[in-house]
Amino acid sequence: MIKIGQIGMAHDHADGKMDCVRKFPDVFKVVGIAEENPDVLKEKGGRSCYRDIPLMSVDELLSIDGLDAVMVETDELSLVNAAQRCTDKGIHVHLDKPAGANLEDFERLLSDAKKGL
Repeated sequence: MIKIGQIGMAHDHADGKMDCVRKFPDVFKVVGIAEENPDVLKEKGGRSCYRDIPLMSVDELLSIDGLDAVMVETDELSLVNAAQRCTDKGIHVHLDKPAGANLEDFERLLSDAKKGL
């Protein structure tokens, strides 16, 4: 069983990704979602795909014992930063595109992720 969480709800594909993993409860255990922007939370937090999933801070999510992976679904300009926080803790990420606006930050993320292989 893969323990998975999600950071953000702002990305266009966020709802679809959550719907997808929830269709496979024998494979994925969704342990939490972190959305710290109150406007995004107000707009999207009540959607059915997020029903019964604990809402928490990013730090709380990344501190869950045995967390295997995180779907990074923030707005595009925040994707790399959020993913870097995960890889810094050795947590696998699913990262949507475009991966930010700074190639150097994205290259550092890729390099750090490869170190964990």
